[in-house]
Amino acid sequence: MDLLTVIFGLLSLAWLGGLAVIGLAMWKEGQAMTNNVKLFFANIVFVLLVLFGVCVNLNSRVKTLETSNDDLQKVIQSKNDELEKIKEKNTMQDVIINKLNNDYNSRMAQELQEIADTNGVGDSVKVYIVRKYNKRTRWDCNHSAKFKEFEFPTKTKAMEFRNSQKKGVFDVYEKEK
Repeated sequence: MDLLTVIFGLLSLAWLGGLAVIGLAMWKEGQAMTNNVKLFFANIVFVLLVLFGVCVNLNSRVKTLETSNDDLQKVIQSKNDELEKIKEKNTMQDVIINKLNNDYNSRMAQELQEIADTNGVGDSVKVYIVRKYNKRTRWDCNHSAKFKEFEFPTKTKAMEFRNSQKKGVFDVYEKEK
């Protein structure tokens, strides 16, 4: 039983007891109770019993609602936890996607820069020079040995030329025109 049921039950019993005391006092004084007075007391007792039954019924309904409310609160909490996990997962996926996009953009920028350098687009044109010395050293006593220079538009072509030579001393460097 709930506190609400106990309170209404005790109030009903107190009112019923009060009516009984009044009826007993009237009977002791010798006043005869008429049918109307008896009918009035019977109606009051009936109303009090109905109110007691309503209180018990309301109490059971409140208990049912509290139980279903607790169940719904647990479901809501579990759904909130799932949403938090999904938000964390989305955040991690966003971080990964951003890193992949940055990496892709960096690679594309590098490739575009190489293409621009190859085609001579931009502020300055870079060329690669392969210097082939005529002797087996770079120095001839106290001055530089004589050499020939070959110009290439890309570093790859310059290295291919240098590696295709069987003998000699070479320098490969970059020059802006």
